[in-house]
Amino acid sequence: MNGKILEKSWLPQKAEKDDKKSSELKTGRKEYFVLAGILLLALVCWEGLFWKYANPGGQVVVSRNGEQIGSYSLKKDQKLLFTNQKGGRNILVIQDGQVSMKMADCPDGLCVKHKPISAIGESIICLPHRLVAEVTDAIDHP
Repeated sequence: MNGKILEKSWLPQKAEKDDKKSSELKTGRKEYFVLAGILLLALVCWEGLFWKYANPGGQVVVSRNGEQIGSYSLKKDQKLLFTNQKGGRNILVIQDGQVSMKMADCPDGLCVKHKPISAIGESIICLPHRLVAEVTDAIDHP
């Protein structure tokens, strides 16, 4: 009699395996929903960044050491010369609604290599001269 009970002990184990398979399928569905949610969130974030930087700005605000030097319209083509207290010079050019740093006598010249900017939130920074040119909307910002 003990032998027969041991022989039938495999039946509950088989039921446990079936339960494991069904729980694995449920876990798989949950993973797909989580993955779909992550992809949807990434898409929304990407669209938000696209719309933020796709908006053309109305002016460029120039500041040095955190203090605003001036704000200039992107609609008017002009060349602007900025000189710091030590004699360091930067030439900022506004042309066709875009801003670029055409000349800087700083050692690295990274600001001159920067691509032209025109969208709200974009900036060109000259670290050695502590000069920042940031595109904003047409409203003056302090």
